[in-house]
Order: sequence, then structure tokens, then C-alpha cells
Amino acid sequence: MFLINEIFTSLQGEGGFAGTPAHFVRFQGCPLRCHFCDSQSTWESPGPNAPWTPEALRDKMLALRAEYPNIRHLVLTGGEPLYNNERLPELLRFALGDMGWRVQIETSGTCLSPETAQEMREAERTGGLFVTLSPKAPRPDDERYREVREELFPLLGEIKFPVAGELDILRRIPDFLKRHAVDIGNRKPAIRLQPVDFGDARLNAAANKLCVNAAMQNGWQVSVQMHKFLRIQ
Repeated sequence: MFLINEIFTSLQGEGGFAGTPAHFVRFQGCPLRCHFCDSQSTWESPGPNAPWTPEALRDKMLALRAEYPNIRHLVLTGGEPLYNNERLPELLRFALGDMGWRVQIETSGTCLSPETAQEMREAERTGGLFVTLSPKAPRPDDERYREVREELFPLLGEIKFPVAGELDILRRIPDFLKRHAVDIGNRKPAIRLQPVDFGDARLNAAANKLCVNAAMQNGWQVSVQMHKFLRIQ
């Protein structure tokens, strides 16, 4: 069974695929409990939506393809899609192979089963998989981001850092990139800074300014949550 919070179709609002029409599967369950999380309904299991059987999820994806034949991008998000999700390899094979979709996985990178890691490596080899790593510091006073599983680094398409305050810019991000320089190697994923949405205009403006200044100084990119400006899901 898949623990799923919601399934919907919208525009990808973040990162390198911002503006791309996509189907979203938001999984239930996350071990981090970040202080800035805007999807807290995904924290507890089983959550507000009933568990889905693999057959029901496949039928849903086929129905989405029939309704939106020109949308071929699937986003697996959460919560944490790599957390306690033992049947994810089966879903990846179906979406990439049978459906012929591109699959984007949005993950904090803190958990990964051997079976899913193997399937992701195979998907990387055959094409169609895009991994967005978003390192997280769950508490405001954490000195650095939670450790990322090293098996993920050869698969990364982008690293999207949430920026809540100066600690991210001055310490967490530089430390992370320096510590994992060898793991990232020649792949060179795009580095994107995403201001945290606090729901407070003053705090949001400060986070925006930090991201813009850091991007200008380092040649990084800024990822704004476009869907919130458009007021879409």
C-alpha cells in the first residue's frame, strides 16, 4: 500500500521545472518535522487520505494521462517520498516505463532503501529520472543540514536549499557544499536558493534579500515558489 496525502495536477512551482505542467503525488509521512514546513498535514501516518493499492494508483495515473494527454511530468513529493515507501521502485518502473513520463523526486535525502536506490540508479542509466535534493535543518538553531545519503549524490539534477535566515547563507550552505564536493563531483547539479515562506511579509522580505544577494555573489539561482504567487495548488 502507498500512503498518499493527495494527488493533483498543476504547474510545478519550484526549481528548474518551474512553470511546467505536472502531475503530483504527495506522499504521507516525514521524519524531519522542519520548523518552516508548509505541508505539515503530511507528517503523521496514515494521514487524511486512505492508503492506495498499487492497482488503484496505476489506474489513477492512467486516468490522468487520458485527461491530460500532453502532461508527461510526474512529481513525487511529500512529506518525504523516500521515507518508509517500500513499493516506490514498482511505481518508478510503471511511471517511467509503461507511462513514458519523466519522474521528478523531491527529497531531503535523509533516507533511502537499498531497493529504491538500485531502481533509481537504473532509471538514471536509462533516462527520465530527475532528483531534486532539498537539504533540511529542521530546527532554526541547527548548525548544519541533516546528513544526506551518499548514494543520492550521483543522481542529482539540482540542489534546492531552503533559506530561512543568515545561518543558511553564512554557514549551512557553504559547509554542505564543501563537505560534499567530492560526492557531487563532475555532475555539477544546479544550485538554487528558495526563500522560506513564513507567512509574514517582513520575514519573507528578509529571506528574499538573503537569497538574491547570495545568488549574485556565488552565481547561484533563486527559486521562488511561483505557485503561491499564482494562487494555485
